[in-house]
Amino acid sequence: MMAAPRNRFDPRDLAARTGALQRPSLVLRTPLRWPLLPVPDADGVLPWPTLERCVADSIRIVLATRPGEQLQQPGFGVGLEDELAAPNTVARRAAILTRIRAALKEHEPRIETVAIDIDAVDGGRALRVEIRYRLTGVAAVQRLAVAVRNEPVAIQA
Repeated sequence: MMAAPRNRFDPRDLAARTGALQRPSLVLRTPLRWPLLPVPDADGVLPWPTLERCVADSIRIVLATRPGEQLQQPGFGVGLEDELAAPNTVARRAAILTRIRAALKEHEPRIETVAIDIDAVDGGRALRVEIRYRLTGVAAVQRLAVAVRNEPVAIQA
């Protein structure tokens, strides 16, 4: 008895059916990653992210989201991009550090923060935030560094 062939998802099939191949403006130059648009592997299985990856992504979201940006959670986020216009002083960096520590404590209960370093780089045009944290119940220390630049973003049509 012959087994029935397994149905596999091919993103090119979807693109051909929707006309994305004929309309270059709809083609994604860089594929979106989990959780927005998971892409199955060669066997048709969706890759599940690890706990470490989920936590690192969650921390990035907390840092990048402006307070008031997320619906029904007006206090969510730090909004690092907003801090680039402020003067680069020790007091300002201390205030940012306090906001980061409070936001992570409130919105990411899976971690214990070990240390947070904030540096102004590139002549004050960028902030570099490095967070060292430990997953709750895990001894190994994880490290996440995020740089936020004050540059205009080029939009491709």
